[in-house]
Amino acid sequence: MNDRMRIETLLAELDADAAGLDELAETNARAARRVRSGAGDDLDWAALGYTIHNIYNALESYFLRVSKFFENDLPAATWHRELVDRMTLEIDGVRPRLLDRTLAREIHELRAFRHVFRNIYGSRLDPERMRILQARVPASITAFRAAHAEFTGALRDLADLIDS
Repeated sequence: MNDRMRIETLLAELDADAAGLDELAETNARAARRVRSGAGDDLDWAALGYTIHNIYNALESYFLRVSKFFENDLPAATWHRELVDRMTLEIDGVRPRLLDRTLAREIHELRAFRHVFRNIYGSRLDPERMRILQARVPASITAFRAAHAEFTGALRDLADLIDS
């Protein structure tokens, strides 16, 4: 497979990941509306937490695609954190930066929540902390959409250079 075809394949995969994130954002918005309208049972909070967990997972999958395509090396012990941080780097002659530091901090918050959500055995989600995190989710998704558009635009320019 030539380099242009590899980049075009990556672009198609990233666009599909971004579309999947849009679907998850809709599910998250529905869960958030339920909680805001007074549904406060543990299952409602768990449903909201599940959507936030899935949003982070979708973002992480996107970042893994980028990392495997361009760098293909992450430290085993800290790869989740390192993966997000790596997306803030512009690697000269290799790839553009995907995330700015502000968005990376927001995504780290989602990553931290995902860890809590996966390991919450025997306790309950804290509704106040969930409200604070959820209030930031829509803006983070909007910022990611803009980052995705900018990043994939730069990759398309790179693919065009290969043909010149």
